[in-house]
Amino acid sequence: GSKDKTVRIWDVQAGTMVKSLGSHEFHVKSLAYGDSLFVSTSLNVIRVWDARTHECVKQFKSKSGEEIAAVTLDDNHNLFASTGRNLLCCDLRAQAYVKSISSKSKILCMTSLDNKQLATGSIDNQLRVYDLKDYPQSEHYQTLTPPHFNFVLSLASCGGALFSGSKDFTIKRWEQRETGWEVTKSRNAAHGAAINALRALPLRSCVASGSAKGTIKILGADKLDVQCELNEHGGAINALEASKDCEIVYSASSDRTVKVWRLYERELGPSMRSERVASNTPSPKGRRRRRKAAAEGSRIPVSANEQ
Repeated sequence: GSKDKTVRIWDVQAGTMVKSLGSHEFHVKSLAYGDSLFVSTSLNVIRVWDARTHECVKQFKSKSGEEIAAVTLDDNHNLFASTGRNLLCCDLRAQAYVKSISSKSKILCMTSLDNKQLATGSIDNQLRVYDLKDYPQSEHYQTLTPPHFNFVLSLASCGGALFSGSKDFTIKRWEQRETGWEVTKSRNAAHGAAINALRALPLRSCVASGSAKGTIKILGADKLDVQCELNEHGGAINALEASKDCEIVYSASSDRTVKVWRLYERELGPSMRSERVASNTPSPKGRRRRRKAAAEGSRIPVSANEQ
C-alpha cells in the first residue's frame, strides 16, 4: 500500500507487478491479509479483497468518520480496526459489524495472539491485551506495565511472546504469566530511532525490526541480541513482512523502494548474514525512460526495477 492511493501486488520471483488496485480515497494507510482475503484501509474506509481474483468484495466505513489507523485479521476471519479511540470488530464471514469497543487512547498498532487475544499499542505509551475467549460478549483487557516512554508504534508475536516497538527507541519482550503479562527483556536504543515496524520470524526464533532511520535488524527472540543489521534503505522503514519459511524478509521504505532479502545461517554461531535478492529501486535506465516519457506526456510499463 502506498501514498499513490494504490495497493500493488507483486510476483517476487519475477520481480514484476501483477496488478495495481486503485480507487482508494487517499493514502493507503494499512494492510492485513489472511489465506483467502486481504484488507486495505484509506481514510475511514476498509476494503476487503478476494486474494485470488483481486476483486473488492466488501467495504466498511467507520461510523465516526475518523481515519483507520491500524487493522489486523485473525484466522477466524475476524477483522479488527482502530479509528480514533474506538476498536471496530467485524465478522468477514457474515460481512457485518459485530461491535465497537471504546479505548482509553488512540490505537496506532495491533496484532492477534493465536486468535485468543488481541494486543494493541497506543499514543498514551501503553499496551493493552484484549481477551477474545468470550468475544464478542466480553471486553476484558489487561493494561501492560511498565509502559513505554513514548508512542507504541509496532507489535509482533513469536513463540507465545509479545514484542513492542516504540518511539522511545526501545523494543520490549513480554510473556504471559499466571498474574498476567510481564516484561522479560528490554533493549534500549535498539536502533537509535523510532521502531516503526516489527515482524516475527518464528522458524528462526528471531524478530525483524525496522527504524525511522532506515535500518533493519534481526534480533534473537529470547535475548533481543542483534544477529544481523541491514543498512541499504535511504528512508524510514514503514513495514516488514516475511515468507512462511522465514528465509525471505520484505521491507518497504519511505525511499520509495521495496526490498527483498534472503537470510542465511552462519556455519558457526547464531548470527546471520543477508543478501538482497531483489529491489524495486529505480535503475539509471529506468529513470531515463520515465523522464523521457513524462516529457513526452506518455505512459510506459512499470516493472519492479523501475518503480
